[in-house]
Amino acid sequence: MTSRSVRHLKFRSCAFDDARAGLAVLHFHHPFGHYADPKGHRSSRDFFKLTWIVSGQAECYCNDIHFPLKPGYLFLVHPNDQTSYDIHTPVLEIFDLIFSVGIAAECQRNIIDHAGVLAACAPGFQPEQEARHVQLLEAGEEAGPLIRRMFREQLNRDPNSPWIMLAYLKILLAQLCRFQEKRQRRVLHTQLAELVDREIDRNFAESFQPREVALALRITPAHLSRSYRKLTGMTISQALRKRRLKEVCRLLTETELDLAEIAQCSGFTDLSHFYRIFREEFRTSPAEYRRNWRHSLRNG
Repeated sequence: MTSRSVRHLKFRSCAFDDARAGLAVLHFHHPFGHYADPKGHRSSRDFFKLTWIVSGQAECYCNDIHFPLKPGYLFLVHPNDQTSYDIHTPVLEIFDLIFSVGIAAECQRNIIDHAGVLAACAPGFQPEQEARHVQLLEAGEEAGPLIRRMFREQLNRDPNSPWIMLAYLKILLAQLCRFQEKRQRRVLHTQLAELVDREIDRNFAESFQPREVALALRITPAHLSRSYRKLTGMTISQALRKRRLKEVCRLLTETELDLAEIAQCSGFTDLSHFYRIFREEFRTSPAEYRRNWRHSLRNG
């Protein structure tokens, strides 16, 4: 470990002692190299740390996991976490927000956190039992201005500065919880849409029922439909029709099946409905579509 990183940790401790509200913001420019917590630091550190990557790139190792660090990333470190960095760029610029266990517990109690961003702040939390508790948040654009404002407020040394900084911290953590919840919701919508698409692809030729998919996921059919439409821009019924028509086109061009067989194999149980839907989509009849396809192959 370099002497620079030792000085870094000593300064961090002094800065924290000076923070009258149990809160401090530190700004660092680390040069290329490897940095690690000193031996015994894991058991002696009594504060949380929220790190914001301003510029540069590195690999962070925290307990038994590792993840890349890029500009805009943030992550929260528990007092019992053991961390180290491999910095890949000439300089890694970061801001460290350090705050007491008491402040962490207060924020965890008062902030609505459905995404689990502040789970590590709960009293009695043991990182050893939750090895993958560290969340990497790509929210620098939202968090950066607040962190810089906190840093400037700290330099004021005004009697009210600690309370203003504490208010900024609560706003920052609440915004991170909101950001992560929205992100998880987007991921959930994506997963729901992908599941629906797989089920459509598997069962389009039969009686596909979105209600059964919703039941398996323990959500309402209306919730499933809203999530799917929000992500794809189409309803589940439209997606099912699109998949069935895709199969119709394949059978028209690759097989000699008659139109009734093609309709049945594609999930259309009513022949007149099949003709109408096909014409609405392609502005021609299935028979004409097949003739045009064969004509184009011959004149290819």
